[in-house]
Amino acid sequence: MKEHILVVDDSMELRMLVKSALTRAEYRVSELEDNAGLRQWLAAEKKDVPDLVLLDLVLGDGNSLESMPDIFQQWPGTEVIVITGYGTVDNAVKAMKAGAYGFLPKPFEVNTLLQEVTHALEHRRLRARAQGLQQVVSSLRAETAPVFQSEPMKRLMRLVERAAASPLPVLITGESGVGKEVIAGMLHHLSPRAGQPLVRCNCPAFSADQLERALFGGGDAAQEPGYLRLAGTGTLLLDEISALPWAVQGRLMGVLQDNLAQPVGGQAYPVPCRLVATTNRPLPELLQKGHLKEDFYYRLSQITLEVPPLRERRDDILPLASAFLERYGCQSGRSFEGFTERARQALRQFDWPGNVRQLQNEIQRAVLMAQGTWVDRDDLTITPHPAAAEPELGLLEVMERKSMIQALQATQGDVAEAARRLHMGRQTFQLKMKAYRIET
Repeated sequence: MKEHILVVDDSMELRMLVKSALTRAEYRVSELEDNAGLRQWLAAEKKDVPDLVLLDLVLGDGNSLESMPDIFQQWPGTEVIVITGYGTVDNAVKAMKAGAYGFLPKPFEVNTLLQEVTHALEHRRLRARAQGLQQVVSSLRAETAPVFQSEPMKRLMRLVERAAASPLPVLITGESGVGKEVIAGMLHHLSPRAGQPLVRCNCPAFSADQLERALFGGGDAAQEPGYLRLAGTGTLLLDEISALPWAVQGRLMGVLQDNLAQPVGGQAYPVPCRLVATTNRPLPELLQKGHLKEDFYYRLSQITLEVPPLRERRDDILPLASAFLERYGCQSGRSFEGFTERARQALRQFDWPGNVRQLQNEIQRAVLMAQGTWVDRDDLTITPHPAAAEPELGLLEVMERKSMIQALQATQGDVAEAARRLHMGRQTFQLKMKAYRIET
C-alpha cells in the first residue's frame, strides 16, 4: 500500500467517491466528517500520522482553516489540499497562506484529484529528503561553500543519489575517518525511508553473544527488541562488519534472503528495513583471511560505495576546515574570519592519515589555541610534508597512474590481478605504485 490519506468532508457521498478512487490507486484512506472529529484525531497520540489531508474548507461545524495551524504543529510532515465548493480567489489565498499545498474547487474530476494527490505527496517526499539531508550534512557544511568540492566526492555523491532510490543493501568502504557514516546518513535521508529510523549498530563494541542479541533481540520484544526491530521500515547501519562473527553473518544471510529474523528464544518476525554496512578493511583481505563469508559478502555488497581518503581529494580540505572552524567557533562563543595563507598551505599539504576525523580534531584544537580572529600556522599541531603531496608527473605518467588506480578499483585492491590486466609484472606494478604514491 502507498501513503496514508485522511479525507475530512461533511458530505458522505463525496467521501465515498474520494475513498473509492484513492483505494483503487492503492492509497490507505481514513475519513472524518467535521472539525470536532479532526480535533480529536489531532489530540490522540496516533502513530499512523497521515501523509496528506484532503480538507473541506467549510464543514458543518465551522471553517476548517482554523484547524490548519494545529495540523502543521502536530503533523509537520503532512501536506494539506483544501477542497471546497466555495472556490473564490480569496479562499484560495487564505488556504495557501495557512500552509496548504493546493486548492481544489468542487466539483472536480477523479483524474484531477489523483493528479493533485500525486503532486502533493511528491512534494512531501522531496521536502522530507531535503530536510533530512540538511540535518545530516549540517555539521559538515559551511554557510558559504559546499564541503564536497573535489571531483572524487562529486562522483560519489552522484552514486549515492542513485543508490538511495534502490532497496538493495549497500556496502560502504574506506579508511577510518573518511566519513562512511555521513555517506550512510545521506543514503538514508535521500531514500524513500527518510522519515523512518536510522539505527546504528557498532559491531566491534559487542562480544559475539552480545551482538547476536543486540541485532536479533530476544523472545520478549518489549524488553529486547533488537536493532533489526528498532529499525522498522528505516535503515540499519552495521558499522565495521569485519567484527561480525561467522555465525551472525550466517543469520544475517537469512535476513537478506527472506526478510525474516529469528530472535534468541522467540518466533521469527519480518524485517522490512534496509541494511547498510561499512568497513575500513580492504575487501580482498577480509575474504582471503576468512573474516567475511563469501556468500554473505556477495549478498551484502550488491551496491558498493568507496569513500576516497582525504589526501586523494585535497579540494575538500579547506571547505571542511572552514566548516569545522565555524562550528567549533560558535560552540566556544568565538567568531573567526578564517585561516591565514600559511595555515591554508599547511592544511592542504598535510596528508591527513586520520582523514576527516583527524582534520576535525585538529580544527577543534586550533579554535582553543588561536589568540585572534584568524587561525595561523602556529595554531596548528600538524607537521606538513610537502613531499607527500601528489608527485610531479609527466602526461604519460599521469595516464599510467590513472590506469593503475582504475585497475585496482576494478579488482578491489588485488595487486596481482590489476597488474595482469595491465600486462605488467607484479613487482613492476608494485614499484610503480610506490613511485606514484598509490595506496590500496
